[in-house]
Amino acid sequence: VVVADTFSSLAAMHLGADAWLSQRGALLLLGGLLLLPCCFPRNLQAMEYVSAAAVLGFLYTAAAVSTRGIQAATSRRDPMEGISLFNFDLRSLYSVSIVVFGFNCHANVVGVFWELEHYPHRLIPRLPSSPGHYSALGPLAPKPTTYKLIGMLGAIISYMAIILLGYTAVGVSGYFAFPTSVSSNVLNSFPADDIAIQVARAAIGGVCMGSYPLNHHPARKAWEDLLDAWLDVRVVPAWLSSLLTVLFVASTVSTAVLVTDLGSVLHMIGGTAAAFMVFLLPGLLLMNAAIIKHTTTAAGDAAAHAASVTSSQPSAAAA
Repeated sequence: VVVADTFSSLAAMHLGADAWLSQRGALLLLGGLLLLPCCFPRNLQAMEYVSAAAVLGFLYTAAAVSTRGIQAATSRRDPMEGISLFNFDLRSLYSVSIVVFGFNCHANVVGVFWELEHYPHRLIPRLPSSPGHYSALGPLAPKPTTYKLIGMLGAIISYMAIILLGYTAVGVSGYFAFPTSVSSNVLNSFPADDIAIQVARAAIGGVCMGSYPLNHHPARKAWEDLLDAWLDVRVVPAWLSSLLTVLFVASTVSTAVLVTDLGSVLHMIGGTAAAFMVFLLPGLLLMNAAIIKHTTTAAGDAAAHAASVTSSQPSAAAA
C-alpha cells in the first residue's frame, strides 16, 4: 500500500496522471515482479546491504518530515492552534495498534539470531573480554552469556532506538503541522511539488520494497513449519518453496490493489498479527523453551539412573 501511495504520486507528477505507471494496479504489478526474485533466497544475508539502505532511507524520511512539519507549524500565527498536548479518551486507544505495528520486529528475531555471527565485532566494536562481564549488572539488566547474545541484544536496542526516535519525530512534527486533518500517510499531506518530500516518498517506497523480502522470509518459513507439522514434510522441495513465494507475492499485491487506506492496514495488522507477536509470542516461546529444558533434564536423569542400575547389577552378581 505504501509503495503504491508513494510511487504513484511521483509518477503522476513527473509522467502525468494518464501514464500507465501512474495507475495503482500497473504500478503494484510491476513492483511485485521486481520483488519476486528478491524473495527466493533462503537466508537473510542476501538482503544485508538492502537493509542498510532501508535504515538510511527511514532516517532521511524522518528528518524531512520533521523539518517540513516544524516549518508548517511555525508558519501559522499561533503554532499551538488546534493542538492538544494530552488527550486521554477512547480515541487514544486507536493509536495503540499503530504503535504495536511500529515496534514489531519479532517475526525476524529468530532468523536474524540464527544468521548472526558468533563474534559480532562489526555491530559492537568494543566487546568485553568475557560475556561474564554482564553478570555483575543489576537484577533488571540483561545478562547475555555468549558473544552472540550480546550481538543480538545490541541489534535489538539499536532497532528500538532508531524506531523510537524516527517515529516520535514523524508523529510529533506531523501532528504539529496538521493538527486537525492529516492523511493516514503523512507524506500525502505535504505539497506534491516539495522536492524534499518527493525524495522522502521515493525513500520510504524504497524502504518498503527493501523490507518486503525480509517480512516474506519468516512468513514462508511459518508455512513450511505448518507443512512439517500437518503433512510431515520435513524437507521442503525447492519447487514448493518457490510456489509459496509466488503465492505470497500474488496475495499481497492483490490485497494492495483492493485496499487503498494505509491506516486501515496498519490498524488491522497492528491489532491482530503484530499484537500476537509482541504480547503473546515471547511468552509462548519461553514456555516452549521451559518444556524442552524440563524434558531434556528429565530424560538425562532417567538415563543416568538406568546407567547406575545397570552398573550395579554386575557388582551385586559378583558379590
